[in-house]
Amino acid sequence: MVKIKINKSNKFIYIQAIDDDGKVLFGIRKSKKMIESKRGGLEMAEKLLNLKIKQVVFDRNRYRYQGRVKEVAEGLRGGGIKV
Repeated sequence: MVKIKINKSNKFIYIQAIDDDGKVLFGIRKSKKMIESKRGGLEMAEKLLNLKIKQVVFDRNRYRYQGRVKEVAEGLRGGGIKV
């Protein structure tokens, strides 16, 4: 199972896809705007589908499920990934 991990800073949101062994498959860095967070989720979904991954576990870290974190999850779902 692949885990999607979120980290935020004041300028960027970082989205990483991590496999079961703890190896980072790929990561995306987007600006802090909400629309960019959703685009990041869509880009992540496209890359995951290219790797034939259709289901992930969403690790929001210590962040609440709102704002940019929620937009990333909605972007993943909108791209066809089951979260």
